[in-house]
Amino acid sequence: MTVRTASFAAGAALLAMVPAAYAADIPAPQPPAQAFVQEQVSFDWSGFYVGVYGGYAFGESSVEGLSEDAEGGLAGGTVGFNMQSGSFVYGIEADGGWAGIEDDIDDVTVDWTSTVRGRIGYAFDSVLVYATGGAAIGGVDSDIVGDGDTRLGFAVGGGVEAALTDNISAKVEYQYIDLGDDDIDGSPVEFDAHTVKAGLNFHF
Repeated sequence: MTVRTASFAAGAALLAMVPAAYAADIPAPQPPAQAFVQEQVSFDWSGFYVGVYGGYAFGESSVEGLSEDAEGGLAGGTVGFNMQSGSFVYGIEADGGWAGIEDDIDDVTVDWTSTVRGRIGYAFDSVLVYATGGAAIGGVDSDIVGDGDTRLGFAVGGGVEAALTDNISAKVEYQYIDLGDDDIDGSPVEFDAHTVKAGLNFHF
């Protein structure tokens, strides 16, 4: 090997080492940081609750076949218990209180109402959509007949309830209430109404 050939080989080897040395100084790429995902905790509808409500009723009364429109306010309290399985919520609820429902000529009045109902619904986390139905009770008076009576009937409806905090929820509810057509002092007196209520519940 001549001196020129040896010099050429040494120079080529040196040039080959330069990129490798430069590459060794470049930091290795880091794996992307894993995004932090916070687990969302769903609202738990299970347990006892109490509440208050207010609303309005639009209905119809009838004395001896003569029908009149009836309407008036509602206010009272609520107590209930829920159980939850997945997104399904079911339970029982009772409510009752003052009613100021009168017909157009004040022949029939309803001065209190109460219901005991089952509820079944579907929870979209903190929002519950439900159907409800059960027994209805009310105090029905008639000025024409001159007496009053406690009536047993039925109530059906549904509503939407939304959690405002961990313990407080607000709801809007519709119920159709039918208190039957029993006689009062021998005269047939009927009453039914559509009710719309808004309420607040406290969950334990």
